[in-house]
Amino acid sequence: MKDFLLALKDNLSNVFSIVGIGLTVYFAVFYVPNYVEELEIKKIEGTHASLVESIQELVYNNHSIDSGDIKTLIRGKELAGNMTYPFTPEELLIQVQESFLENKFIPLDQRKALIEKIDDIREELPSQPIENPKQDDKPFYGDVLSWVSAAFGIIAAIFGFNSIWSRNLKLEEIKIESTIEGRQESLKKKLQANMFLERDIYEIFKKVLGSNNVEHCPPSMPVDFIIKTANGRDTAIEVKYTEMEIIPLRVVNNLISAALKLKMPVLLISNANPTASAKKMLADFNSENKDLPIRYMNIYESKNIESDIKELFGITA
Repeated sequence: MKDFLLALKDNLSNVFSIVGIGLTVYFAVFYVPNYVEELEIKKIEGTHASLVESIQELVYNNHSIDSGDIKTLIRGKELAGNMTYPFTPEELLIQVQESFLENKFIPLDQRKALIEKIDDIREELPSQPIENPKQDDKPFYGDVLSWVSAAFGIIAAIFGFNSIWSRNLKLEEIKIESTIEGRQESLKKKLQANMFLERDIYEIFKKVLGSNNVEHCPPSMPVDFIIKTANGRDTAIEVKYTEMEIIPLRVVNNLISAALKLKMPVLLISNANPTASAKKMLADFNSENKDLPIRYMNIYESKNIESDIKELFGITA
């Protein structure tokens, strides 16, 4: 036992070096790309909302617009944001129609006429789907940062593990390439899942609290929508879909920033629960800011979301 402790003491620096290299690889190959991917989702959500608003404005004000204009709008947003827009013109126009249909402030006959006008534009689109510009032609900054981060992790591992890493380098490169190739489709599916979840939660709040009490926020706001209450104490709502099955600290940090910026309580609705560290951070913040509590709801743990929302907002009926 004594000999073991002496050997451990003599090699303690090597042990910490190996642990440090392992953590470097983890953050470089997994953590950073995942964080960058979330930033890309936020950017695409803002771009998508802007495109929908622009097309709605043109159609509503009877401006002439055709399929070429739609492609020009999309390409302009891609160049301005250095990104690849994941939806085709056909999919974008369908979602514009859906947005018009849900807008109860426009008379039904006028909504029908606007939807038919967009149908005429959709008929002008080519029968074959239009491919988005290849990611390899102009990669957006998220993929560049992911590649740089992954390359840094690989280099650190090569110097740390020498021959061991060299034998497994080819396998790791193949794995990374496979991950990069599937990222675009994964990003699109995650974006759609988040949009569908946000839309469903938004409709539930309108049903429970009334449409006049639910205000949808623009992309520039740090939350998705705001609940207006009779006592004047508004609450901010953030909807977050994640494939990680946990809510990390950075999400909690964003919620804290939103609560302090908006000067109102925040409710997070997600398909996951915060990590232990995130829960502690929430508890510390809530104890120091009793007038700005941050709460969360896991939709998978809720037996009845409508009942839980009523309970949170003190609705007894």
